Amino acid sequence: MAKGKFEERLANDPVRLKGAFYALRSLLACRWIKQSGTQPPTEFTRLAAAQWVDASEREMISALMAAKTAAKESDRTPLEPDTRA
Repeated sequence: MAKGKFEERLANDPVRLKGAFYALRSLLACRWIKQSGTQPPTEFTRLAAAQWVDASEREMISALMAAKTAAKESDRTPLEPDTRA
């Protein structure tokens, strides 16, 4: 599901912010299952606050949330590449 959402929502730049969150939710849910072995929460904020989400990821998520709050439904934004090694 996460791979499909990535290919569907994020393959082309710039992306719709709402689409970025669909893909991000799927990826965070996969990580939750892998790390905890339990069903992930429905609430996005709980997924993003998990102990295995690092500080740089939280910063990126916060920036996307702020942009989504200020944006119109159809607004698009370029995604910054992950430059971590």
